[in-house]
Amino acid sequence: ALTMLTLLLRLQMHVLGRQSLLDERPGPGEEPELPGAEGGEEGEGAAMNLAERHRLLSLTYEYLLGDGLKTLADAVRGAVAHALQDWTVATQKKVPFGDFRAVVQDMRAFVEAGGAADRSAGSDPGAEEDHLDAADGEGAAASPLIKFLVHPQARTAAAQSAPVRRCLQETWDLAESPFFLCALQESLDRVFELALDSMRGRYFEADAGVVNPETNPAAEAPRAGAGGEPILLQPPLAHIITAIQKESTKILDTTDDGRCTADSALYIAEIGKLESVNALCNAAFGLEEL
Repeated sequence: ALTMLTLLLRLQMHVLGRQSLLDERPGPGEEPELPGAEGGEEGEGAAMNLAERHRLLSLTYEYLLGDGLKTLADAVRGAVAHALQDWTVATQKKVPFGDFRAVVQDMRAFVEAGGAADRSAGSDPGAEEDHLDAADGEGAAASPLIKFLVHPQARTAAAQSAPVRRCLQETWDLAESPFFLCALQESLDRVFELALDSMRGRYFEADAGVVNPETNPAAEAPRAGAGGEPILLQPPLAHIITAIQKESTKILDTTDDGRCTADSALYIAEIGKLESVNALCNAAFGLEEL
């Protein structure tokens, strides 16, 4: 959810940035037309006012932060049940990091393959089919994750002003494009890598808090390692469940003044460094067209 929201924010800001630049650079005698936009409509080149910009942002994020997020949560719950069907707190006294990594990767693959997502796509059985028919090319069909981002009826929303329609249409076109899918895949790879590295360092290595026998007596005692490499522990499943909840809260929480926490800021900054994300932003801004 954090990754998709971050990418969508970057994408939309570049779409709006190009719109503002084009508004300031009219052609001789007429407003410039955005590449790929349907022209010929009165007011097509008009600039968006503040109310229209607010409306655009609302139309873009209300689904992802509402029903889309709820559906994604249901999909993840299904993935957890699938991946941990043989794990119990009573029997899983020790969890090697390799097993933990494999389970997390299994959960991710299950959601991204549509295994749990198909069972929680919504009450309308035809919504998914309608959405795929409306998508350009094969973008939406390439990743079930798009259904959590773009509402099935996004392209048939109530009539809006021409500038809002144009920017919204372009946002969805880019969200269903190979540029976005490539950026989403690389971003998820990086985010999961960071999250697993963080979990390993904080809860599976010998200097992590799990070695305290008073708070976690079932943890494996640290041993001397060859070459100075970190000693990996095998904490119990009950401790790992608590640790995951704690890590998730730190990533998704905000500070008292509404800002991102240091943990979420790290993930967001790493996403911004990826080559595919910059390619997506360049495609959205349309540097070659200006």
